[in-house]
Amino acid sequence: FQINLTMDTLDQNFNTNNLSTNFSESYISKPFKVWKISFLLFLIFGVLGTIFLIYSEFGLDNSFYYLYGYDSPEYRAASSAYYSAYDSITSIVIISYVIGYIGLLLTMIFGLILLYRNWNVIQGGKDIRTTPGSAVGFLFIPFFNLYWLFVAHKGLSEDQDKFLSQAGITSSVAPNKGLALAYCICMVIPYIGQLVALLILGPLKEINQKNVSLEIIRAVGKK
Repeated sequence: FQINLTMDTLDQNFNTNNLSTNFSESYISKPFKVWKISFLLFLIFGVLGTIFLIYSEFGLDNSFYYLYGYDSPEYRAASSAYYSAYDSITSIVIISYVIGYIGLLLTMIFGLILLYRNWNVIQGGKDIRTTPGSAVGFLFIPFFNLYWLFVAHKGLSEDQDKFLSQAGITSSVAPNKGLALAYCICMVIPYIGQLVALLILGPLKEINQKNVSLEIIRAVGKK
């Protein structure tokens, strides 16, 4: 038993030392921080702008009506004050949407950067299905990207799992291949599916794949 245990330990160390990655944790953690801040900007200011837009177009006037009635002097005074401030409210909506759009744009850009770097971390593994450049670049090919989406995102989780197995890394963070698959499926479903992917499944997938990459770097990469 002692001999077998020793041999198992040697085999595990041998596998781990043969598979390596030349990156530090900041290679993943720094772009992820920017991605996280960008996503929060998009989420907060997108919701804020929508609330102001809906309330300014529909809520205020109805609120005045229910409070005072259309024929009352109070309604006319409140309504007049509202419409005089309408331009200010519109400016708040526009500014919120501009900031939210910038946040969305940065979220998409740094999402692609993270996708590239997550693939780059596992390039030392055996039978990795694609290169970082192809994983990102082929997503810009019309129609073909509907297929490549599954390779780039679901395939990443599968190949991260393969790398962990090949390197003999025992990690508390497992690649969530089901989550990556659900994200890809929702991304090819217009409107509701894409909204779910953008707001829920995408962030969860991003966090999971980031955590796996960090586990790999800690185990076989630079300290």
